[in-house]
Amino acid sequence: MRTIICPHCDMTSEIPTMRAEQVAQCSRCHQVICKQTYYTSSSMLALSICALLLLEYMISFLYFFFINFVLIKEKK
Repeated sequence: MRTIICPHCDMTSEIPTMRAEQVAQCSRCHQVICKQTYYTSSSMLALSICALLLLEYMISFLYFFFINFVLIKEKK
């Protein structure tokens, strides 16, 4: 059980452990205060591949920046 405070009306509520795709609503103002979602394996794979591609781009960018910095210092 978790205690959650509604951001709309400041009512505290005890929320039990929720399964995927369940929604908890405030009993006073009926606003959604908690929504349980899980990533599927295919979406996790897509996010991981994107992170690896961005990491490769960042490392190559830093490598070329460092090489150019060293070459410019050597010319002076």
